[in-house]
Amino acid sequence: MNGTTIRLWAILILAFSVSALALAQELTNDAAKQMLDQLGAATAASEFTLTQDQARNLKALSENLLAPLDIQATQPCLPDPGDKRVRSHQFAACQGIFPAGISEQNPGVYLKVGRTFHWHIVEITGIVDPTADHSQRLVAYTWEYDFSDLPAEVKTVLTNGSRHVGHSLFQLDSGQWKWLRYQ
Repeated sequence: MNGTTIRLWAILILAFSVSALALAQELTNDAAKQMLDQLGAATAASEFTLTQDQARNLKALSENLLAPLDIQATQPCLPDPGDKRVRSHQFAACQGIFPAGISEQNPGVYLKVGRTFHWHIVEITGIVDPTADHSQRLVAYTWEYDFSDLPAEVKTVLTNGSRHVGHSLFQLDSGQWKWLRYQ
């Protein structure tokens, strides 16, 4: 063999090794879901933004059904905290992830409760490799707050339209995939 052939074989072997290593360390849907669910279990919210319909439906329920929420405050809210109506305290600033349709013309309702709720992954919808060196993965998913321990009537009102789309970036670090940040 001459020097060129040896170099070509070395490049081929290296390329095959890198490719095999990347495949062996692929981020699976199950692994991404597990890591994201751990983040959700460690994160909690007690302030939410509801649609006006959700707020009306919640208010129509009995106090006994609403007791587990321990409602602290409700107030019409706007998505822009700089809006003059928020600054003059006519409206609160909406908190958290806003349901579809909340705008300056269609205010939401700020809800503060006396307990916290965690979120969980409903479904991993895709994993893509955004880098040339294959060291990162962008994971797309749907998530929702876990209202499972509330009475069914309350859960129905709060979960109506409450699934959200999320994206997170994962980084391969020392042979392990780790959550890096929300995108």
